[in-house]
Amino acid sequence: MNRGYVKVWRNIQDNGMLKNHKYCAFVLWALTKASHKTITILVGCQPVTLQPGQFVFGRRMAANELGMTEQEIRTIIGLAKKTNFSTNKSTNKFSIITIMNWHIYQCQDADCQPTDQPTTNQQLTTNKNVKNEKKEKPPAPDFSQISFLLKKYPAAEIARVFLAISSTRKCNAISDSVKLAISNSWERYPVEQVMAGVIKYLDKGYAAEGKDENYLLGIIRNANGSSNGQERKNAAVQDPRSSGSRLLDKYYRDEEISRQTAAGNKEDSSS
Repeated sequence: MNRGYVKVWRNIQDNGMLKNHKYCAFVLWALTKASHKTITILVGCQPVTLQPGQFVFGRRMAANELGMTEQEIRTIIGLAKKTNFSTNKSTNKFSIITIMNWHIYQCQDADCQPTDQPTTNQQLTTNKNVKNEKKEKPPAPDFSQISFLLKKYPAAEIARVFLAISSTRKCNAISDSVKLAISNSWERYPVEQVMAGVIKYLDKGYAAEGKDENYLLGIIRNANGSSNGQERKNAAVQDPRSSGSRLLDKYYRDEEISRQTAAGNKEDSSS
């Protein structure tokens, strides 16, 4: 809570004025009327200099704005003086009320505001701008990119590796934001290099040792798609359909065998 508000509350409470609603209303009204900085104004044709915490006062004006009689205002002014809330200096034409310890009522949660702080309207505008800045949030990540980034890889292996990575968490699950981060980290490497790392990660059972996606990325970074660059080159020469990776070639061959077997079974059943 604003420390200034706390001070106002304690002033009213300590002086036994908590049940005096008219006095409470006057205190709050006076705080809104007081100047926040040294200013010079004209009262009639007479220049008047006000210090922070001061304002020009008239009983009739106060009575109209607070919905009280002038006699009630006179009584409250006396109470305010007795409770050390304010003092009243009168001239033949007007009065100047000075709120005692004005700077204390302006104290914020961190530090007290300087006496040359902005006017009330400026302060409200500044606070509103600060609140608006806090409400601005960065745009939410587009999780639909996950399927787009992963469609180049074998779906079965990707499902297995995400399941393995999930097992490294206490909750046995990973969020879409983690999946998106993993997918983006793979974009720097060729498909066969990523899959070589994935298969090694799965075959070696690294997830069971608590080694997560960061360890997998290290494997991918050090992988070259096969155990030897020359071996990959020779495999490509021997078979033009080779992807350059023995592990990927084996995966694709197994997929083709499964597809042909399924097609054969369907043909036999139709005959």
